[in-house]
Amino acid sequence: MKTYSISPLARACGLSRSTLLYYDRLGLLKPSGRTGSGYRYYTDADQRRLERIGHFRQAGLTLKEIRAVLSSGGKPGTRLLETRLRETVENIVGLKKQQRLLGGMLRQVAAGKGPPSWTWSFGSRCWMPREWTRMRAAVGTPNSSAAPRQGTRNSSSPSASRPARWSASSAGAAEK
Repeated sequence: MKTYSISPLARACGLSRSTLLYYDRLGLLKPSGRTGSGYRYYTDADQRRLERIGHFRQAGLTLKEIRAVLSSGGKPGTRLLETRLRETVENIVGLKKQQRLLGGMLRQVAAGKGPPSWTWSFGSRCWMPREWTRMRAAVGTPNSSAAPRQGTRNSSSPSASRPARWSASSAGAAEK
């Protein structure tokens, strides 16, 4: 049986020694034993478990979710995977909308139109009085006098991407 000390195992998996110590504290990866001097040692089975933890992390599972999966036999439930897949799809959709919005803004700047003169307020809302009315009217959406609400930037909540939906679609409409 081959054994590994903590640092070589961590390096082999592209992690730091402190990450393995953290996984030990969380109960994700306990060492197989200790040497006579008190040092941790790990076996091939521990290395395989660490690789599985790495795969789950790459798939976006939290450490809490990984612990639950490993303690229940190591097979993630379809519900957990479907939830993570849905979250990933939502993130991709939000990022694509941001990409379209940024592309539209860059085209405006390149065309010499400059960015709109938005009035920012501190907090979680952004008001675009003149541009909002003008752009909504140009797109032909109802209630063109209503000001938009926008979540904070870099928020991962689904509601934060709602204003980007209008912005991205109007940027695409401006291209046509």
